[in-house]
Amino acid sequence: MANMKPTSLNTGRSIVPGSRKIISRKRRMRWLGIVAGVVIVGLLVTFGALYLLPGAGQGKRCRDEACIVQAYADCEPAYLEENIEGTTAVVAVQDDCTISKRIEELDPDEPEEVRTLFQGAEMTCIYPEDRLTEDMVTVLASTDYCSGELADSIDDLRLAELTYG
Repeated sequence: MANMKPTSLNTGRSIVPGSRKIISRKRRMRWLGIVAGVVIVGLLVTFGALYLLPGAGQGKRCRDEACIVQAYADCEPAYLEENIEGTTAVVAVQDDCTISKRIEELDPDEPEEVRTLFQGAEMTCIYPEDRLTEDMVTVLASTDYCSGELADSIDDLRLAELTYG
């Protein structure tokens, strides 16, 4: 009984002086914690979304193939997002002076077999110095200096076209 605070009989509220300030301070701290949490989550989501965008973290954004050729010659990270007949691909010069090519999204009208074969496929290319041309930057260009799932799929498709017309 000694530890109990005196309360008003009508309201059940504490009649100890200053107790409202303590409650008010607790509410304020709770709201500040909630606001801080929302702000932190918002920042994490924003920066996470920016990092996950195509090409994010891959250096400068190029507008044409010539920019990629120059970035490769200078061994500077850069990327080019291409849209070829409804198919989105990203070509990027990496930190290690290689070029990665990746199919991000295929045209929805493509057959399911093609979508399964190419969706998300990637290849890495290492071209000899001064051998990279603007024509070779395109994702579906020659796979002579490339390896990876995308290179294998392109080669298989070309072989099938040659074999079955």
